[in-house]
Amino acid sequence: MKTHNRFKFVNKPLNFNRHIISSLFAISVALINQNTALASDDGARRLFVSSALENTADNTVALPFYKGRSAGKSVYYMVLDASNGDAAKKFGVNRSDKLNNAKNTAAVQKVRLVNGVIEFPATVDFRPERLVTPSSTGFPPLGVQPGAVGQPGYSPLIQLPDGTILNAPHIANDTGQADKIGSLDMPSKKVICKKSQGCLQSG
Repeated sequence: MKTHNRFKFVNKPLNFNRHIISSLFAISVALINQNTALASDDGARRLFVSSALENTADNTVALPFYKGRSAGKSVYYMVLDASNGDAAKKFGVNRSDKLNNAKNTAAVQKVRLVNGVIEFPATVDFRPERLVTPSSTGFPPLGVQPGAVGQPGYSPLIQLPDGTILNAPHIANDTGQADKIGSLDMPSKKVICKKSQGCLQSG
């Protein structure tokens, strides 16, 4: 699968019309570092996701991923948060009670379980390329074009048949893979993600 790990700079106006449908996927993946481990004021690191394996040398984190289906095709996703303790323990992730506020709303995809496999109504189109049009000073840019775009109805928040809400962004499918993904290790079912910097301030 092909991925674009760097911004490509262009010097022409961008057409935003086909990117009106925004995807929360990018937010979820950009916050991987905040969801896994944060640096506190004293420089220590606090691990939130027990299933994560952090590599501080190359600024990546390894997380388990899972295989699902959407429109009859394979999709791969990871789980970052769960709305209850049982699910959080099962996936080795953070428990977020506030996810329950999304239950039975348009903020979630209601998924099905078929023989233990999650079937998603919608997924992500990973083919669009991230583009940035710089200004004369570089920043702020004149325009930006996002990379991965969610299909209509896509959300990284999913509602299981029992009402459990998971933050389960898609990371790869037949259209490609997410920009933040370094590699997918199929035998070990681990995904290597590039982290985004975050800081946890006490008090």
